[in-house]
Amino acid sequence: MGLYLKPVSGEDCALLFEWVNDNEVRSNAFNSSKVKYEEHNKWFNEKLNSQNTFIYILYNDAVPIGQIRIDICEGTGIIDYSIARKYRGLGYGTDLIRILEEQIFIDKINISQLVGKVKATNKPSRRAFKKAGYREYLSEDYVSYIKTLD
Repeated sequence: MGLYLKPVSGEDCALLFEWVNDNEVRSNAFNSSKVKYEEHNKWFNEKLNSQNTFIYILYNDAVPIGQIRIDICEGTGIIDYSIARKYRGLGYGTDLIRILEEQIFIDKINISQLVGKVKATNKPSRRAFKKAGYREYLSEDYVSYIKTLD
């Protein structure tokens, strides 16, 4: 079966909660505070029911590897992703971003570009976006990665 994305469902709330509170994920997030389960559950259900949010879990066969979310704003998909701790450093970030692009076309999501915003210190995510063919734009507070979709 290999690598594939599966849309999240209500059963995935606990797994995403575990991943979002991973120490490295928190340190790379723009808000590095730990997330309380009540806040996460409310956020998760809002995102799950939003027509402007798509969240997927990357699987390698039956093993969950990471998650990726796009929030749609004016024809642009804003990317947020993370890889489970034991699968980091294996190239899954780049795979996840590339497979998302394919999924956008499969799901007929109407956007013209994808944007990832990354802390300058988050070198693994920066490499992943570059390897996936995104243009890099440096700013004072973060680095943007942009790709126009055909």
